[in-house]
Amino acid sequence: MYKQTLYKVIEPIKINTIKRLNKSKKWSYGYNKEHDVVVISKTGQIGEIYEIQNLKIALPKISNPHKFSKDKWEVCLLYTSPSPRD
Repeated sequence: MYKQTLYKVIEPIKINTIKRLNKSKKWSYGYNKEHDVVVISKTGQIGEIYEIQNLKIALPKISNPHKFSKDKWEVCLLYTSPSPRD
């Protein structure tokens, strides 16, 4: 069955090249003519590359996509003094 999508994740750049340039934070914001990709990361590192209508866009690198935040439930005991009506 045909599934229409607006974008697709692609790998036009070798993974070793991405890792090497990410390590030294060499990706410049804007159009990269050598790799024909638009970099929208201001950190110098890229993650996934999306293609939207033949436009290749390199997204910022997510440091750890599987890291859970430290959201924890905290127990708060509320003490109320008995009112004279009790």
